[in-house]
Amino acid sequence: MKTAFARILLAAVGCAAAVIVSIAAGEQERTPSVIYETVEIRTYSDGSPYIHDIFRNQTEKTVAEVEYSMLAYDETGAPLECRWDFMDSSAERAYLHTARSGSRIPPRQVKDVQGGWSLEDSTEAERIFYVLFCPKQVAFEDGSVWENPGYAAWRETWEGKNAEIPALEAYYPAKFQTEK
Repeated sequence: MKTAFARILLAAVGCAAAVIVSIAAGEQERTPSVIYETVEIRTYSDGSPYIHDIFRNQTEKTVAEVEYSMLAYDETGAPLECRWDFMDSSAERAYLHTARSGSRIPPRQVKDVQGGWSLEDSTEAERIFYVLFCPKQVAFEDGSVWENPGYAAWRETWEGKNAEIPALEAYYPAKFQTEK
């Protein structure tokens, strides 16, 4: 008999308001969605830290671009103001940073490429323990665009606010349903 392990976090927060489910291997999710499987801090061979994400396209369309935002927290759940764009010396510190990823992701495929968002020259890099990603919008190759209806609520809930460690640890996989 096939048994599935499911851990469900019911969170009344924007993007996380959707049920976040972790399903054991062998079962496939059928709901059209995009999923941040995990986001973690890694280091390049020279020791420079970067943020690495694994993104799943669980739709029937090819993803052309993802516009997403990220937030960082220290080991106690305190939000961090970071200088996210280290190449711009005039960049100010902020809790939130929005970026775009132009990776082409075919239907029902995963993007897990080498590298990620560099934290080189970031004084906060050593303090970052948790990073939350939330898609703002996803553009598909067919020209359609999904706007995340929970994005504003996600920002209101998480940006610049202390977070409970269990909530940070249970955030991934973060699933965002793209169709009803």
